[in-house]
Amino acid sequence: MEKRYLVKLHNRAHAGYRRAQCVLSKGENELEVTDAQRAQLASDARIKILSVSDVQPETSDPCGGTGGVVVSELVSGSVGAETVIPSYYAPVIDTAANQPVPKRKSNRKSA
Repeated sequence: MEKRYLVKLHNRAHAGYRRAQCVLSKGENELEVTDAQRAQLASDARIKILSVSDVQPETSDPCGGTGGVVVSELVSGSVGAETVIPSYYAPVIDTAANQPVPKRKSNRKSA
């Protein structure tokens, strides 16, 4: 099994720039890459590597070692009960969940 790394990089090229079989956004990106992909990214003058860390080996953890959160209700997109959501989605979900729900205007005409 090939060793994998979590690489944080800054893409100075345009959004949609492709390197090492990855599509990059303009600005900061975080990717999980192999040794070969890491070498390709490091050799590109338009990409600056900010940090590199080893990805933890997979365990027998039923969550895949992601430390995810179990969602116990049906959500859209054919995701069923007891779905594991990786922990890196938690800030996005928490932010969305804490947003106030806008009040809808009634379409009924007053009599």
